[in-house]
Amino acid sequence: HGTATLVRGEVRFDDAGSASGEIVVDATSAQTGNDGRDQDMHTKVLESAKFKEIVLAIDGYDIAKIADRVGK
Repeated sequence: HGTATLVRGEVRFDDAGSASGEIVVDATSAQTGNDGRDQDMHTKVLESAKFKEIVLAIDGYDIAKIADRVGK
């Protein structure tokens, strides 16, 4: 678990069951609350000095999976 700063984002849903958009977060701002783990995450996993942003591209959704998670 952790946090990262939102840079921008937009997700569009329609009644036909499709979705599109993207969510962009600042990779350099990612934190887990554990300094050692954060340092490893930034250098060994995210390479946030080189890749400043994380982009999640949205191309659809499964309403059954969403409903299942919301219901819990």
